[in-house]
This record gives sequence, C-alpha cells and structure tokens, in this order.
Amino acid sequence: MRNFLDYVDNRDVENDEYVDELRDYIQNLSENTEWRNDYMDNKTHMMFHDEDVREEGIAIGEKRGITLGKLEAIRGMITLMQDNGLSEEELKPQIQRQFSLTTAQMQELFKKSGGC
Repeated sequence: MRNFLDYVDNRDVENDEYVDELRDYIQNLSENTEWRNDYMDNKTHMMFHDEDVREEGIAIGEKRGITLGKLEAIRGMITLMQDNGLSEEELKPQIQRQFSLTTAQMQELFKKSGGC
C-alpha cells in the first residue's frame, strides 16, 4: 500500500509488482489514441453538463426571485426562530417582511422546508 501511495504521489517506486503493472497499464492507455480521445470527449461533455445544470439552477432561483444564498439564509433564520419557540404562524409574516417575499415564494419555501 505504501508503494502505491508513493506512486500516486509521483515518487519513485521500484520492485513492486502491483505498481509496475499499474504503470504499464497507464502507459498503454496513454498511447491508445482512441481511448484518450473518448476519455477527453467524455470529460468535456461532463464539464458542459455540470455547467448547464448549474446555470439552470441559477435561472430557476432567479425566476423565483430567491437565490441559493438567500434561500439558505432564510432557512437558517427559520430554524433559529423555531429553536427560540416561534410557531410557523408567527414566523411567516416576519420572514416574508424581512426578505421581501411574495406569497408564492413563501408557499414554496415552507413547502420545501418541511412545513416549518
């Protein structure tokens, strides 16, 4: 195991059958142009997919008028106020006023937060 970790950390490892086999396997892969191209195509595809998902999430939040940071702040405030004994009926008007939320946003917020 120590030799493997040394290999991963780019240290010289000698006389280890597993590391030698791994080194050969990686060398063969790096020389295989088809595999390398497929790997890079897949990696590029995943990067664009992740970016698309992130942009979609931001767009949904902006459409609803609640950014992710604002949503987390609101949920934190709800938890804090509940921990101090406030009921949902007491919380809703304060949260709505504090964060300038619409009735639809409030319904969405309290639906997702488990009915606080």
